[in-house]
Amino acid sequence: MRAQPRCASPAGRSRFRVLPLLAVAGALSVSIAGTAIGEPEAAPAPTPQLLQRGAALYTQHCAACHGETGRGDGKAAYLVYPKPRDFTLTRFRLVSADNKVASVSDLFATITRGMPGSAMPGWGHFSEADRWALAYQVRALTRDGKAARLVAEDGVDPAVAAKVAERLTTPGAPVAVPPEPPVTPEALERGKRIYTESCVSCHDVDGRGLKKRDLKDDNEFPIFARDFTRGVFKGGTTGADLAHRLLAGMPGTPMPSYRENIPKGDDLWALIHYVQSMIVPGAQERVLQRQISLRAVRVSEEQVLFDPTSPVWQKMPATFVPLMPLWWRDDRVEGVEVRAARNALQVAFQLTWTDTTRNELTIAQDAFSDGAALQFSPSADPPFFGMGARSEPVNIWSWKAAWENDLASFRDVQEGHPDMVVDRYQSLQDPPLGRHSPVGEFPTGMHDPTWLTGWGAGNVVSHPKRVSSVEDLNAQGFSTLTNQGKGAQSVFGRARWDSGTWRVVFVRELAASEAPDVIFRPGGSMNIGFAVWNGAASDRNGQKSVTIWHRLAIDE
Repeated sequence: MRAQPRCASPAGRSRFRVLPLLAVAGALSVSIAGTAIGEPEAAPAPTPQLLQRGAALYTQHCAACHGETGRGDGKAAYLVYPKPRDFTLTRFRLVSADNKVASVSDLFATITRGMPGSAMPGWGHFSEADRWALAYQVRALTRDGKAARLVAEDGVDPAVAAKVAERLTTPGAPVAVPPEPPVTPEALERGKRIYTESCVSCHDVDGRGLKKRDLKDDNEFPIFARDFTRGVFKGGTTGADLAHRLLAGMPGTPMPSYRENIPKGDDLWALIHYVQSMIVPGAQERVLQRQISLRAVRVSEEQVLFDPTSPVWQKMPATFVPLMPLWWRDDRVEGVEVRAARNALQVAFQLTWTDTTRNELTIAQDAFSDGAALQFSPSADPPFFGMGARSEPVNIWSWKAAWENDLASFRDVQEGHPDMVVDRYQSLQDPPLGRHSPVGEFPTGMHDPTWLTGWGAGNVVSHPKRVSSVEDLNAQGFSTLTNQGKGAQSVFGRARWDSGTWRVVFVRELAASEAPDVIFRPGGSMNIGFAVWNGAASDRNGQKSVTIWHRLAIDE
């Protein structure tokens, strides 16, 4: 039977009261927080206070992936691909100096923007001072880590190693980017010719980069040429962004510098403009992780919103929230559309996303369920967006397509092996005697839970009598995900898959009945994050697509 030992907390009937939510009196308003990507102000002086702030921010938000000392060995690193940067190797991808060393301004820009096409999000919602503080902390980890490597691996004297590391991590002169001319048909034709001569061996004639499958980075990890047609670029798609990639290269990758190969300014811009002509308009914006402000609007007319396909939901404007796969893939769920509302007693969310396959059975070892989750933190300074932190719990509502399927009838081994017969089930409460029994004749709920260890131990994953397709959980960091247990499952969920689209509704009372739950105070606000699992891509547990923290305001 479906015993999975992830959680042995007892499960029980939900105390959730199904009450009608109310129709919309307003709209789900949206705004983008954070600084626009562009040229920052001059780097401030690295004062002791700034460096101290950078160290604290790094520990809180970056060490989970990049590691405490910047070696790319954080607790979440095994879940992430491309792998988190090992700062101590001094091979940063996005550089603008002629010696291919990242400047503090380069680091600031990457921290602000993130690296689309990877699990590195942007932190543009941080203050400019905090982003500079983080840039200086990364610079310090790079320098000190390089010195430590020289001592440990090459036996260099520590004092000498410190001087060598300082030299190796000091950027050279910025590469000179000539003024950008207007785009003309003649220039595009010249750019196509240069592209054919210099770029097609990796990026293909059509710009998709699908043929060259043997590329590796300097750490011998597989790496693929950028697919220009998808429009997702780690360093941005502006003319200046692409000019720096061509002139400075991308250290640690097979992408070289073309400063000597394309010496003329007009030829450089002709190539850039031709590459830009392949880019799908708006694609970069759809992957950038920028903090979004959402609003759960107060609704007034009586309408039931528990049906995820209710016309009431469709009257509410949706907010597109980009997702990033932790293990990046081009064939992915790009994002979710979010709608939210609240009445006097309850708050509700509808998530909608495209998924061409419907995965709702998990009875085979290689079968995984589609899923979605909401994550909440009431903290003004929230913990790392990946599962919270010690003494900083997050509340997680996890919907599973397999659980939705179980509401009608619990799916167990008889679904996968319908033609099996047994002489006798010892676990049956009233077993038939003297005859063979088809497996499907005795569903899981007819057995004695004493003999089915998962169910008998109270594991909600194995419980055959579902009351909701949503699990109410808490976490305080990696490997701490815990079901709230019997009597504390206060979130109600319903879902519908139709023509390649999932629509899922989560509903809960505003006030919390248990201490770990968040409280939705009218007029208040909190942090909210989203995650989606695609069963067809074998997503499960930490293999998923996620967002950073966004802001949710609750209408008065």
